[in-house]
Amino acid sequence: MATISSLRLTFSPQMNSTLLVITFLTILASIVPFIFVAKKPFTKLSGSRDDADFLLTIQTSCMQLLSLFTTVYPVLRKTSIHNLPWAVIRTWALAVLGLGCCVAAPVLYYNVPVIWSCVLSYLGAATQACLVLQLALLRMHRGLSARRRKSSRMY
Repeated sequence: MATISSLRLTFSPQMNSTLLVITFLTILASIVPFIFVAKKPFTKLSGSRDDADFLLTIQTSCMQLLSLFTTVYPVLRKTSIHNLPWAVIRTWALAVLGLGCCVAAPVLYYNVPVIWSCVLSYLGAATQACLVLQLALLRMHRGLSARRRKSSRMY
């Protein structure tokens, strides 16, 4: 029985385009409900603590925080900025943007119309999807460059 640490993943350039297309299409498809919501008139009142949607917003924000932590913590401990500075900076920018969205969504629920809190929560989730994509592409780049170095040593 193979353990997870003993599995070797093989990366190819085709995986880059597959991941990009799947992430883009999923984010695009998840925008469709907002288009239907935007056509309906919505209340311009801010929410209150008694709303069930407020509790759902807090739950969503907590799960997004957990997801950000479990995604970013290993990168924080293992990544050197000298390897690929553009990818690391982009990764941290996406992490900070996602963190800001998931922290601000419950706060906005009280101060602005409720729909804006939902939009901000969605943007936080979309940012996290882009963050995971960035990390996968970073891992693929490192796997491909390590394989190239190994094959160049053989010749």
